[in-house]
Amino acid sequence: MRMFASRKPLPQQSTPSTQLANGPVSLMPSPAPHVGRDFSQVPTHGAGRSVIQRKMTAAPVQRLASLAREVSASLGAPAQVTAMPHPLRQGLESMSGMDFGDIRVHRNSPLPAQARALAFTRGRDIHLAPGQEAHLPHEAWHVVQQRQGRVNATAHVGRFAVNDHAGLEQEADVMGAKAASLPASRGLPKVPPVASRPTADVAQRKIQITGLDDAKRKNFLAKINEGSVLKFDMDATGLLKEAEPGKKSIEVYSNEILGAVNDAQTVILNLVAQNDANFIDSFVTGQVDYDDMKDLPFNMFRIWLLHFVIERFAMANYEASKAGASEADFKAAHIKGHEAQERQMREWFPKKTIKFIKEGFDAATQVVDAAGNGTMDYVFDFTDVKHVFKQPVVANKAQERIISSKIIVIR
Repeated sequence: MRMFASRKPLPQQSTPSTQLANGPVSLMPSPAPHVGRDFSQVPTHGAGRSVIQRKMTAAPVQRLASLAREVSASLGAPAQVTAMPHPLRQGLESMSGMDFGDIRVHRNSPLPAQARALAFTRGRDIHLAPGQEAHLPHEAWHVVQQRQGRVNATAHVGRFAVNDHAGLEQEADVMGAKAASLPASRGLPKVPPVASRPTADVAQRKIQITGLDDAKRKNFLAKINEGSVLKFDMDATGLLKEAEPGKKSIEVYSNEILGAVNDAQTVILNLVAQNDANFIDSFVTGQVDYDDMKDLPFNMFRIWLLHFVIERFAMANYEASKAGASEADFKAAHIKGHEAQERQMREWFPKKTIKFIKEGFDAATQVVDAAGNGTMDYVFDFTDVKHVFKQPVVANKAQERIISSKIIVIR
């Protein structure tokens, strides 16, 4: 967790996620008997790189990427442009944590017909063909998926990168309908935003657990799954996958881990036995201190797994780049890890102010004998909540091991 020897508190920065300039396009197909497959969500990602999301049923699926260019060139066509209806907007914002104030709904739009679709979504523009307003909640959830950067390639068809994740369409059906049905006064825990990542060098999407023996890897997986709405399986090589594909959750933890499992790059969690080189994990080696982690209480395991998983995925091509990571690289990723923790704690403590301030040893907690042996606390300060790790001190030097840990509410 603490990459550099000085272990100074890391400065807080604001690094909001952004959309790619040439964003995804989502399409709701119209019936087309002469077309063997329907396509609905067509994300496009600069430099001519395109990703197709497709589904082999008559439900909303993904169309060919060439349509993205056709539609993009026609976005200025006249239509009745309105804002998102307030009740639906309120439900979407409550569930996603995103601002839908800039979304433009183009009703009676001629463009879906040009794309042989009932509706499509590109960035902040939702186009509905005449009489197709019923598809608005579904298309609106595609906005969430695109902003989260979750439309990544899983295969290639000809010169097109393809995403065959049927779960995105199912999710848009379920979550769009749920957002539309929420009472105006009711809110739900927010789905965490996931930083957009490029798809130019798309690999298989997964977390991989390696190191130690099979029993310890399985125990680590069991800790990951403990209390989680979404469960994950592990194959013989340690690759994680959804145990129940298509199952939905509004829980922060489940969705953060799912986003990592479905990410466009592979990140390896290399389990190692307890040693004083690692405080929970090492960003530059990819090691995870198995003994530190397995002994953490449930809530601490969950929130610190989130931290170092999201931290690693925040760095492009992490596995190839980690050994040469600079302090600036680490700090930027470290902030992303803390932001994931903030999202989790806001779910746990909705009435508290949760914002990472600083981290460091608390000298006031040091208790040592004449030889300089004892303990001292390392504290992560999240404003109203603190994470406290008690560590051993040997000859007046703190050891990178954890004796105990706790989350305390201070206000």
